[in-house]
Amino acid sequence: MSLLQWMQKNDDSSTAKQASYLPPATSSTVAAANCAVEKELATLEKKKRKRGDYHRYTDQVRAKIGRHATESGNKSAVQKFSKSLGHPVNESTVRHCKRLYLGEVKLVGDPALVKELPHAARGRSLLLGDMDAEVASYVRSLRQAGAPVSSRIILAAASGIVSHKDKSLLKEHGGGINLTKEWADSFRKRHSFVKRKATKTARKIPADLPDLKRAFLERIEKVVEEHSIPKKLVVNWDQTGTKLVPVNSWTLADKGSKQVAVVGKDDKREITLLLAVSADGYLLPPQVIYAGKTEGCHAKVTFPDEWNVTHSASHWSTEETMLEFVDKVIIPHVKSTRQEMKLADNQPALAIFDVFASHRCPSVLAKLTQHNIHQVFIPAGCTGELQPLDLSVNDPFKSKMKNRFADWYADSIKHALDAGESLENVKVDLKASTVKPLHAHWLISVLQELSGMKCLEDGFRKAGILDCFR
Repeated sequence: MSLLQWMQKNDDSSTAKQASYLPPATSSTVAAANCAVEKELATLEKKKRKRGDYHRYTDQVRAKIGRHATESGNKSAVQKFSKSLGHPVNESTVRHCKRLYLGEVKLVGDPALVKELPHAARGRSLLLGDMDAEVASYVRSLRQAGAPVSSRIILAAASGIVSHKDKSLLKEHGGGINLTKEWADSFRKRHSFVKRKATKTARKIPADLPDLKRAFLERIEKVVEEHSIPKKLVVNWDQTGTKLVPVNSWTLADKGSKQVAVVGKDDKREITLLLAVSADGYLLPPQVIYAGKTEGCHAKVTFPDEWNVTHSASHWSTEETMLEFVDKVIIPHVKSTRQEMKLADNQPALAIFDVFASHRCPSVLAKLTQHNIHQVFIPAGCTGELQPLDLSVNDPFKSKMKNRFADWYADSIKHALDAGESLENVKVDLKASTVKPLHAHWLISVLQELSGMKCLEDGFRKAGILDCFR
């Protein structure tokens, strides 16, 4: 941008006012430059002219103008429509309508059939074409029903609708439609949806975090050095809740809406997954806790034999489920690692976990100690910075579970449309009896996928724990 353009952009009220931006004439050279600039500004000011009035005609009026110009000439059309519309109609407008009209007549063959001359679409063409409106209609119907709508749901809905029409259009099937998060964001803006998030209390990080971290790592280093504990025998575990229907904390709402109700936001259909990972990046078998009093509450699927699938009244970890986890997962891992590494049967190990109530039960700590498994607690309020699983595994796990749900959701929409269901009547079955076994299969596939990923060891590195091994 030139100096003149900058001055014009920032203040175009008058030449004199614009000249106030000129530097002081501290020398004859600056004074001469100022004089030349002032003259140029004055010239530009004179050249300014008010933009003329513009009118947008309906498709029907454009067709009438084109037909009259074809039959009676351009000048006749200018006179006729200037009078009937109440404002001057430019001859260039008449010529344009006539050209469009003749083009349509050539296409359809019969002038009587040309009753409209649609305006050309502005901007880039829509990725989904006419299907964009169908996706928008479906998303709005979800929101009107109070259903959670995230970018993943938009992508799933679009994928399902396109697959129903012709799946070969999608990139994964060799087509040109590539549904990405960027497209979902563009879709949201075009249809005046805004992202809304349920508010919650922000996690408070202790002011003395550096001191707490230093003391935490010193405790680990001391235990590791004193007992020569290898990485394979250092284990971190952590619980994470996983909903049967993975509901994003974000949803979409019409722009300007004040409150957004989300069905499923407080959905209690949830299980607890207790994950454990060793400092050398090995993912131990998980514990899956369903809500119920008998095994009848478990998903009716075949889980891997080494998994600990159990239940509690609330699906949260209790003293009983923690003792079961230590007996069926932690102790077997420690014993097999000692044998694998040809270590003594009483070779010490180390468990690192947070201060959650069920972790601190005397019976749990006593059982760990009985098997020569030392314990180091992660300081309260520091799990986001010092818990290896929080720093590496939990986020990828939840993201992959949401992706599995979105893929299934898209397939459900496609199958409903393929079966002849109208788009506005498509309802995805989210009953527990339907979702629970699906969720279990997603769980198995996601953890199998995670088991070989490098991120398993990254959490220990980010927390600074790997530096404790010399």
